[in-house]
Amino acid sequence: GSMNINNRITLAKQAAKTVIDTLSDNDYFNVIAFNSEAFFLTCANETLVRGTSFNRDVFNKAILELTAEGGTDFSAAFNLVFDMLDATFARADPDVGIVTHSGCKTAILFLTDGNAVDPSDMIKSYLEKNPTKYFDIFSYTLGDNVDEKIPQFLACNVSNGIYSHIREGGDLALSMAKYYEYMTQSKDVWTSPYYDSSGLGILITRAVPVIAQDANSSSTLIGIAGTDISLEDI
Repeated sequence: GSMNINNRITLAKQAAKTVIDTLSDNDYFNVIAFNSEAFFLTCANETLVRGTSFNRDVFNKAILELTAEGGTDFSAAFNLVFDMLDATFARADPDVGIVTHSGCKTAILFLTDGNAVDPSDMIKSYLEKNPTKYFDIFSYTLGDNVDEKIPQFLACNVSNGIYSHIREGGDLALSMAKYYEYMTQSKDVWTSPYYDSSGLGILITRAVPVIAQDANSSSTLIGIAGTDISLEDI
């Protein structure tokens, strides 16, 4: 119930919506909410789902219905993450066209304003047993009375993610939406072939991030450069 303090639940909802709105049809995602227990935001989706406009709308509407109640259990949340990844990979069958994940990087955006038992050992054990399901953790703590140590350790030591603390009243949505800056560092992306809607035939698209560095060597994503290539030209 601590998410009721200082309107944190509203900030969390806004941040979740902002993150979902960064997704595209090439992304796969899900949302797990947790307090003393953990549960899928939509009961119909217990695997990763494609980031289509329809799915984004479904999840954004479900986010609005979230309420703040109960305690905090990190382990319950990550156990459900494990179940989701296991179900996602088990369902995939590329030979018959069943694609359930992008095959690229997997990231867990983990937000909490509470304190709980450290789940590091169980996460390490899962990743050691399932190296093909590796994920980076992007941890975010919200508020002035939260213990930062465990979320920071999960991001920076258990995985190769990043950690951010947002003070009371800070811009949580902006902080969480910046996860993509880390994901796009020096990343060159080629899409799968697709039919061009304007009749140019079968195309592929190449896209690269445009990153600016300031005097302190801090990187900021300022845009994407891309080009479409016809398969006939290759």
